[in-house]
Amino acid sequence: MAAWRQELLSSVALALVVASLFPLGGPFTGGTAVTVTGIAFQDLGDVKCRFGEDEVQALLANETTIECASPGCTSPTCVRGQEETHVTVPLEVSMNGVTFTGSGLQFTYYDMRYVAVSHITPAGGPAAGATPLLVRGHALRDLSSGTAMGVRLQGLKCKFGENDMVHAYLWAMGDSRDKAGARCIAPTDLTWPGGVGANASVLHPMPLELTFNGYDTVGTLTSSGVPYTYYAPPAFNTSRLHPLGGPIHGGTVLTVYLTDARLLVDLGGDAHGVLCRFTHTRTVGVLGFERQHVVHEVVNASLTDCRGQRTCGAGWGAVSCRVPPLPPPLDTQLSPQYESSFDGRDVNVEVTVNGFDFTDGGLPFRYYDDTVWKLHRIEPSGGPLTGNTSLVARGLRFSSLGDVRCRFGPLNEEVNATIDEEQSIRCVSPAHWLHADNVVPLSSQRVEVELTLNGQDYLPTRQFGGGYTYYKLDDTQIGLSVARLEPPGGPEQGGTLVRVRGTGFDDVGGLFCKFGGESPVPASLVDREHVRCYSPQRTPNASSYVDDAFGGTYDERTVEVTINGQMHALTSSGVRFAYHTDAGVAVSRIYPRGGPRQGGTPVTVWGVGFRDLGHGRHTDVPTAAGLHCRFGGLELVPATLATEGGGGPQRLVCASPGLPAPVSSTSLVVRVTNNADNPPGGPALTDDDVAFTYYDSFNGNDDGRSTPYGATLLTHGSDWTGGDVL
Repeated sequence: MAAWRQELLSSVALALVVASLFPLGGPFTGGTAVTVTGIAFQDLGDVKCRFGEDEVQALLANETTIECASPGCTSPTCVRGQEETHVTVPLEVSMNGVTFTGSGLQFTYYDMRYVAVSHITPAGGPAAGATPLLVRGHALRDLSSGTAMGVRLQGLKCKFGENDMVHAYLWAMGDSRDKAGARCIAPTDLTWPGGVGANASVLHPMPLELTFNGYDTVGTLTSSGVPYTYYAPPAFNTSRLHPLGGPIHGGTVLTVYLTDARLLVDLGGDAHGVLCRFTHTRTVGVLGFERQHVVHEVVNASLTDCRGQRTCGAGWGAVSCRVPPLPPPLDTQLSPQYESSFDGRDVNVEVTVNGFDFTDGGLPFRYYDDTVWKLHRIEPSGGPLTGNTSLVARGLRFSSLGDVRCRFGPLNEEVNATIDEEQSIRCVSPAHWLHADNVVPLSSQRVEVELTLNGQDYLPTRQFGGGYTYYKLDDTQIGLSVARLEPPGGPEQGGTLVRVRGTGFDDVGGLFCKFGGESPVPASLVDREHVRCYSPQRTPNASSYVDDAFGGTYDERTVEVTINGQMHALTSSGVRFAYHTDAGVAVSRIYPRGGPRQGGTPVTVWGVGFRDLGHGRHTDVPTAAGLHCRFGGLELVPATLATEGGGGPQRLVCASPGLPAPVSSTSLVVRVTNNADNPPGGPALTDDDVAFTYYDSFNGNDDGRSTPYGATLLTHGSDWTGGDVL
């Protein structure tokens, strides 16, 4: 009987086949559920599993499956040394508790105390999952084994908090297991916390642990506590960029603001996670076979706190990166962007905080070609050291890219600017730093005006004549000043040609004279010390007239000059121009009332308002004196003011000019002008009916005191004030 039983058991053992087991290992503490698969499994009274020398009862699930739990590693064949972190033992099965298989399968015990997760890359991602991860740690292993019914029996898995585990696989990072990593893909976070509005959560951190044998029971998972942070995708989006564009050669510092600043965290883990991506499409191929080619340029970025500063958009927390150059055209690109007509290209800007998951959609950033933009001119090309000059840069293709400014040299303050219909940029010059620091410059200061559309990248204007000259007002040595006027007065009807003498005259945007209370009038530049302009008609204002000591009526107005066309840039020298009325300068009588035709008779003229409004002594002024007499339509003759003070009528003396033969009339009205013939034949002359009568002399030696035939001659002194007689 014993022999028969032994033969039967031997035949069963020969038919029994063990094919695989799952998992291939478990912790030293035991308790790992092990599934053994094979052929011809049957219960012969005592189904067991043997781990090394340790036997445990098993459950026959069916003829191909046996299930058992690993015992703790305590027998002489499973004793851990002081330095051991794992032990491998044979695992066999028995149907009768006596005869065990000899399949050669092995089960690995490992010490969880030496297993740890150290880094996760990236360390976070969207709540929807799908982020690929690299998990680094110590003593990582994969105890997967074979397949069952076409499904791989996965041992290495990632566990995200309370979410379901996901498969993982080992990623070799070196020659030893200590340098290995595990790769897995983050699942959807099904445990997202509640909350609405401001209380809604945007970040949900949780521990990411590993299991090597596919189980998440106590003792089989790592317990490192390294967090993986989920974030809410709706909150992770871009709200604005600053600036909105930059040059095609790149280098612009771009600031990207998120919809929710709470997501400004670097979730890159062991790698840098904050990046910017610049995306655009190009049409490539040949005609008729075009296709769209997507171009991505990814650059490193950083988290920054703008602290409300203008340079980064006056915000606070944001992502900052430096814009890369616009990629050059492809060989198969149909329309290269570097043609002369190219003036810009829009790209989408997206950001990521984990190095993988970018914002959706992005915001446009415009590249422009700073070699194509056009600047025609800058007006004016100069202004006072005190600043406040309104400047216009005229050109083409101007567009605001977030912060339009002007810069007047490297040391002066930058100023705001505006764009008018892409054709002009307007700004106001700042005070020159020398003026601001109360430093007296040795000369005028010339600077280069530079323009920026984005607050960073300045467009040089030197090649377009973009120089700007600062000058000092009312400085007779190095600046713009008015010293005197020639003549210093004229009739209220205006039209007097005024020669303005001074220093620093130029035309840097508009040369004008400004007579106090009147609109500015154009001026012409003679040289650096001389400009000309015509006095405007005086605006009636009776209260501004002042009577002088001799009965004349004058209105004195200051005359100032601007060389850049702007009234704030006028001089303030205080030099005055005296307007007079027709009645304010008048002739009441003369003595004598006649003389010989050949002229030369000294004539005393009485009246009011006589002034010598002289023209100075310059080569362009034939007569320096302003006070003249005119007899009828004859040439002006100089006059000398005889009354220097005291009250009563004024008097002057002039010599009668000769009466040419063609002139038939012998009685000519005597008129007086204070500022010579200026304007010629105009209202500067008095208009009174006091006449001088010419007569033929008795002989060639007439001394001018002879009388016509039959006339009665009465002789009086030159200061006689009686009746008018010939």
